[in-house]
Amino acid sequence: MGSIPERIEQLRRLLNMTQKDFAEVMGITQSHYSQILKGRNRLSAEHIAKLTTDKTVNANPAWLFMGKGDPFNGIDGENEIDLMQPGDGVDRLYQYVLKKRGVELTAIQALKFKTACARCYIDNVGVQKLDDLAIAANVYLNFILRFPDIEI
Repeated sequence: MGSIPERIEQLRRLLNMTQKDFAEVMGITQSHYSQILKGRNRLSAEHIAKLTTDKTVNANPAWLFMGKGDPFNGIDGENEIDLMQPGDGVDRLYQYVLKKRGVELTAIQALKFKTACARCYIDNVGVQKLDDLAIAANVYLNFILRFPDIEI
């Protein structure tokens, strides 16, 4: 599936946006965006966070990080990304574990953990209690905190 910058460029093309318009969504200049694609500038967690939270782009974090699933949130109504919408079980699990653990996450850790919560939610469909799901989510969170480069 390529690297994250390659997937971001693919996302831009799927949206039929100019580099300038896409860069504005990310909060950077077109020149900076171009340098990211060439590997001369680094892509920050904040840039990725903007792509996943911007309503115009609505990028799927699992796809951006790992190339899995659909490029956009909520395409078919049955994928794990639809579960990430605010107010659903995944969001409640995410908030519940963070509150219990009392940890601060960077933007990239937060995206990885939200993806991990979606995975927990899907892998344990029959589990109804938040406490039971939280056990699995805590395992993912421990890995994310201990090994920042881990792919979920």
